[in-house]
Amino acid sequence: MTQPAHRRWTLLMPAAMLLASAFVGWAVYFQGDYSLFLRGGPVGDGPRVLPFATPGPDLSPVEVVAIQLRSLQRVDYPGEDDGIRVARRFASPSNRAALGPERNFIRMLKSPDYAHLLGASEYNIVSQSGSEDERTLVVTVLDQDGIGVTYLWAVSRQAGGECDGCWMTEMVMKTAELPQAIGPRIEA
Repeated sequence: MTQPAHRRWTLLMPAAMLLASAFVGWAVYFQGDYSLFLRGGPVGDGPRVLPFATPGPDLSPVEVVAIQLRSLQRVDYPGEDDGIRVARRFASPSNRAALGPERNFIRMLKSPDYAHLLGASEYNIVSQSGSEDERTLVVTVLDQDGIGVTYLWAVSRQAGGECDGCWMTEMVMKTAELPQAIGPRIEA
């Protein structure tokens, strides 16, 4: 015996609502930019990050650094330290080898020199300089306590291996703590 149409809909309603709320949750997280859900990287003005963003040769140095900054800004989304894990994906193979296992990378980012990056209220990529295959970006961060901090972010285009052609981070170095002003933002 078949069920009436309204009865079938009543049974499907909870599943439909769950699916809709999940989509709305993603839409709010990505501030209505659905292309981010599909691509996994920055698009348009103000890059946003997916928890599953990965390096690719189509990403510029500014986009790579912005992905790392945004993931560290949302450090515990969707789970504890997941933002740090996303940032680590964009560390060069030599950087990852020097730091060792993931737990060392997490410990380093929670240290006093780098903790300003975690949950920062604002960040700006102020400038970049360098060659065709190596760049240094100046990044300013306003942390949760209103402290402005400047970092130098060194990235390089990888040659060979699974990351061939990808811009990846070689080094991040804290240079100064500043008053609240953090400078203008450059576009990708």
